Amino acid sequence: MTKNEVQTHSGRPWRRSLLAAGVAALCLSACATGPRSETAQAADPPAVTSAPGSQLASLAQSAPDIDNPEAADDTLVPDPMEDWNRFVFDLNTLIYTLLQPVIAPYGVLPDERKENVDNFLHNLSTPVILVNDLLQGEVDRAWVTTQRFAINSTAGGLGFWDTAAGMGLPPHEEDFGQTLGVWGVGDGPYMVYPLFGPGNPRDGVGRAVDMVTNPLFWLAGPTGERMANIHTYANASSQLGGRGQQMESLRETSIDFYAAVRSLYVQSRRAAVANQERSPAATAPLLSDGDPRLPEGAVWLEEAALEETPPDEG
Repeated sequence: MTKNEVQTHSGRPWRRSLLAAGVAALCLSACATGPRSETAQAADPPAVTSAPGSQLASLAQSAPDIDNPEAADDTLVPDPMEDWNRFVFDLNTLIYTLLQPVIAPYGVLPDERKENVDNFLHNLSTPVILVNDLLQGEVDRAWVTTQRFAINSTAGGLGFWDTAAGMGLPPHEEDFGQTLGVWGVGDGPYMVYPLFGPGNPRDGVGRAVDMVTNPLFWLAGPTGERMANIHTYANASSQLGGRGQQMESLRETSIDFYAAVRSLYVQSRRAAVANQERSPAATAPLLSDGDPRLPEGAVWLEEAALEETPPDEG
């Protein structure tokens, strides 16, 4: 996704932070999340097969038409710049591969420690989530977000442990791209941006607004710069490191890797805008065990990518 160029203050090296944040979006945006309607129903997870890559490939077979979110049988996705998008997609894939040594420290962490990092990053994103909860008129969800931040910032050790989830307050994700969708702004054509990966005009604007909504963006001086750099590095490591194996499996099992990623992106963004959930009880453990920044509508994508269903012996 793209971020509009935003002017910062106090000489902060925002270009480096923006670059790191863009790199972080490469992998997550491929499995990231279209307009929320009052009648939208939760998407039923397709049947999964034995291999994670096959499961993701199965999910990526179809995506709703961007101009008609109710047309489940319409598999067309507007992609007027497909040749250029494919070129940028391949370039981004190469950059992601070259960045693997940079994120290696995250990759060697035990799963429990990775979960701690993910929880901490999600806690830091609370201001962005809360603002968009309120902009969407989601008062109940805003209250959940507020309680989660208070509990996890204290009893949860600054957010490293998701204590609130165990108290019946599961995490959820909101961003300004989703807010624009709720307000009736359409997706527009599918695009692939250098470094930022899959996106569309609406989500590009949303990402820029989210960037300046985060209080870390406005920290100045050496301490602020250091904290911002640590945040962008940790976020990049978490998102890229947590998706690499799944995306490689998808590549190996897809006839057209580009089309598969495009379909997954469109489906998951639409699900996020619609706040589609199978059930809160099933959502919390998956988010907690996997990537807490995933949109709720993409939870079943996460499960399909991580769980293996034994084939029928009959």
